[in-house]
Amino acid sequence: MRPEKLMIGDWVSLFQGNPDGSSCNVRVSYIGEYGEVGIDGCEEYTSANCNLLFPIPLTPEILEKNGFVKQAYDGWLISENNGRRLIEYRTDYFDGLLRIDYAEEPFSKISIKLKYVHQLQHALKVCGIDKEIEI
Repeated sequence: MRPEKLMIGDWVSLFQGNPDGSSCNVRVSYIGEYGEVGIDGCEEYTSANCNLLFPIPLTPEILEKNGFVKQAYDGWLISENNGRRLIEYRTDYFDGLLRIDYAEEPFSKISIKLKYVHQLQHALKVCGIDKEIEI
């Protein structure tokens, strides 16, 4: 991963695809000037180079664990603040990516393509939703 794609608090995978099958989901704690990234959640390492970090794909299990509710139309829905903020996460059949749609006011909508956990974290922040994502 490139450091400019990350923010502090992002979930990423360390050592994904190692021949021995080892990997560790970690959170970014700092982003250094030369590609080093501080990580929390792996006993053996406190930092790693960006080229050892990989995005974590969004899965139905991760969505459910974080309050998204499966809808009949192949989407996931979460609302916050008594229904004022609405997040819909759905499959986009045209480009194969998943998409988050956000609407706070009637007739206003932001649509962001994403397929990884750290992208969902960024999208929620852009929408002004302070939510800790769990893996």
